[in-house]
Amino acid sequence: MNEDSGNLFDKLLDVVRRDRSKLDQVLSKNESARPELEPLLKTALAIESVEQPGMSAKARQDYRQKVLTLGAAMGPAVAPRPGARAGKTVPAAARRPARPKTQIERGSTGLLLGPRLQAAVNIVVVVAMLLSLVAAGIMAMPVKTPIGQLIGELANHRYLLEGIMSNSDPKALAKAINENPEFLTNVIQALPPQVIAAAMGKNPEMTVKLVAMLDPAKVAIPVNANGELFAELIGNLDPAMLARLMNSNTEMTADLMKYLDPQVVALIVNQNGTFITNLISFLSPVMVADVVNQNEPFIVAIMGTMDPQTSAQIVNENGNFLAALLGRLDPAVLANAINSNEPFLMAMTRYTDPNVMASAVNANGDWLASLVGRLSVDVLANVVNQNAGMVTSLMDTMDPTVAADIINNQGFMLSVIGAINPTVIAGALNANGAFLTALVQNMDPNQMNGAMDEHKQFLADVVGGISPDFVASIANNQAFLTKVMAVSDPSITAGIVNSNQAFIETILNLIDPQVIAGAMNAAPASMRELLFNLDPDVIAGVVNDSGTFLRVMMAKMDPQVGAKIINANGPFLTGLVSKLNAQTLAGVLNSNQAFLTGVMSNSDPATTATIINSNQAFLKNLVKYLDARVVAKAMNDNPTTTTKLLQYLSPVGIASIVNSSEVFLRELISFLDPAVLTQATGEATAFMTALYAHLDEKVLGGVVSDNGAFLSTLVGGLDTARLAAAINANPDFIRILIANMNAESMADSMHQNWVEQGANDFTGRLLAAINAAGAEDVVAAAINSNPQFLADLLGGMNSAVLPDVINNPNVSGSPNGLIFAMLGPGGLSPAVLAQAMNAHPEMTGQLLANLDPNVITAALNNNPQLIPDVLAMLDTSVMMGSMQSGDNNLMKNLALNVKAKAQVVILGWVTAYARLWTSYWSDIDPDP
Repeated sequence: MNEDSGNLFDKLLDVVRRDRSKLDQVLSKNESARPELEPLLKTALAIESVEQPGMSAKARQDYRQKVLTLGAAMGPAVAPRPGARAGKTVPAAARRPARPKTQIERGSTGLLLGPRLQAAVNIVVVVAMLLSLVAAGIMAMPVKTPIGQLIGELANHRYLLEGIMSNSDPKALAKAINENPEFLTNVIQALPPQVIAAAMGKNPEMTVKLVAMLDPAKVAIPVNANGELFAELIGNLDPAMLARLMNSNTEMTADLMKYLDPQVVALIVNQNGTFITNLISFLSPVMVADVVNQNEPFIVAIMGTMDPQTSAQIVNENGNFLAALLGRLDPAVLANAINSNEPFLMAMTRYTDPNVMASAVNANGDWLASLVGRLSVDVLANVVNQNAGMVTSLMDTMDPTVAADIINNQGFMLSVIGAINPTVIAGALNANGAFLTALVQNMDPNQMNGAMDEHKQFLADVVGGISPDFVASIANNQAFLTKVMAVSDPSITAGIVNSNQAFIETILNLIDPQVIAGAMNAAPASMRELLFNLDPDVIAGVVNDSGTFLRVMMAKMDPQVGAKIINANGPFLTGLVSKLNAQTLAGVLNSNQAFLTGVMSNSDPATTATIINSNQAFLKNLVKYLDARVVAKAMNDNPTTTTKLLQYLSPVGIASIVNSSEVFLRELISFLDPAVLTQATGEATAFMTALYAHLDEKVLGGVVSDNGAFLSTLVGGLDTARLAAAINANPDFIRILIANMNAESMADSMHQNWVEQGANDFTGRLLAAINAAGAEDVVAAAINSNPQFLADLLGGMNSAVLPDVINNPNVSGSPNGLIFAMLGPGGLSPAVLAQAMNAHPEMTGQLLANLDPNVITAALNNNPQLIPDVLAMLDTSVMMGSMQSGDNNLMKNLALNVKAKAQVVILGWVTAYARLWTSYWSDIDPDP
């Protein structure tokens, strides 16, 4: 039977359906095809007659029962011979006999033939009718007989089966199949898959309607029994037609899965990867999701027997479908399937296209976030560990917001991180910096840190394998980093940092300092706690190798935050500082003047002092590289902090640092605000007193010598009483200090103070304070030990400065003035005074010319031996220079009663009393 015959069959069946009396007429007109057409038309009519509305249910049931009984008894007898051709199953006796043309004899019984012959013919006719009815009944209600095989062989003629399907009532056929699934099994076994596929393809409408009426449990029977056949059948189907079939029968498809053998289905899928790939593109994601959601056990079972490569192919070529499908699946169902099929998932992942997976993930963030919470940690970890390349590529195409939602599932992430191979994760991260950078913007820091807190070693291992460039790109995400720092566990972060010093060192050079600074500024509490847990050795190494980064970062940081961090981490910073590279740190500080200034304004002086006190050796080395202007500005802008800081600093430590940093200190002083230093030293008497005892006077002397302008301003604001107390408490310091000071600079400073403050300048107040503190002996001893200093001081001073100071009653008043005390017995050494005067006769004359005679008289009266001793050592040029004509100075009005030996002519050497005076003898004749 060819295609034309099939079309003819369709037309004729349609005619006979409308008027069954025309069957003979139709067959007569198509005598050449009658052998094939007649059984088919009669069978089709018989099947449809079972469901005719005009036939009562009871009559129909009785009819079926009779057919079944008769079919069971006679079925084997009517089985065709192997190879029997369709169309020859109806015996020739069944044809209508031709009407005889002879007349009936009279006297007959009215029969056409003789009684005996008529009986035989009738029996044959009845048997033929019964056979036809049995065949029709079996078509309408198949039973477990070889008839199924017979029908199958008949239907092997492609166009015949197509014709049957196109002209059959789907409802009737479905009912037959539902009640006798074994019959369908036998038919399928006897039919070539290509024939069935062609018939279904030619009759999509009929197929769709038929499937809708089938019982899933009954349909599953032939499918499960004929996996290979169905696998071949599927490969011959039209994907679009099958998709339409499934899409139109969601409920039936979903129910069918409950009865199918997963291994059979897997076999079908494995052998038809290309077909399934094409099929999926026509399927409805909603339908597939319903099927999957309602068949969890089946899905779990089938995954274990499917070919991962085939499954990956299906996924790779249906990205859009997968994206639409995932959001409709029940996460619990899919999670269970994944958890139960680790080997399959691991293998499939190797063949899956990351871009497709990423698209599906990106389109279903909420769903995936729910899914991961149900997944097995071990399964997922193993999948990730064994598919590093795929994970790397996948991350590159995923939507960071979606990935963040998934990661934010803390319970899941806490477990999975501990099971994943850090090296795999590190590799994936390294290859996807841009993705991770965007990812962190959407992550929940609380969730992420929860995972970090639970897996310290894992994170430490990951860090060890990650590229610094990648982490830098992530760390530059300020908003996220700020959130993370606010909720992170500092001890864990510290542990990771401590375990990966080389990595941290490298990464700092790649991170945007402004981002780090912003994060630190926003999370000072976390930074404080973090530092508490960090290893100073590690951080020191990091800082030492990241000077450039730190310089830029500090410029971006909020000083107030930096101060808070310092204040809360004194012990850590104390240990850290000693490990740092002084030159690196100095570079950082030198480049961040504003930051350092800001930090000082918010720092806790006690904490800062502790750090400094505990790191003398480091600070000694540090100041060599510091920019004095930066430090000075920080101090100048924070006088209160500077003052408080001194109260906690160790004088010994600071002295040690100062003593080893003459050049720095010299420059620092030149940039300091004298008022700030005055306030600081004035309010830290104990510190300053103790400091003097440990300072290297040579260093300090050099510093003072090179900072005359600064000292001039500084001394104007110093608290002389406290300074005097410090001097008094450190006699040796003052002595050695003076020996190393530049007298000219000191003189200039005194002069500038005098110009600005007049007679009640700093020098005068200081001397008065020294006297009040009982420090005259100390100062005198210091001067006595440094005769050259006093000489140089006189040479560099303005002649009006010292007289103003000395003439001040608070300085020279009797009997408690400083000068009165210093010029008294045990005070200044006459030799020192004479040396100073001899070195600068002009200055000496000017000084004496401006001194208040009453001051000198009182001092000399208190120490009569001073003048004779001084005069005995004075150079006559000094005496003459101090008594210039017209000068109305002390020396011109000075008279002395002396007792001396004199050589008299005749009498020789005699002891006599005499009066000496300093006025010109030719002008004045002094009274005896």
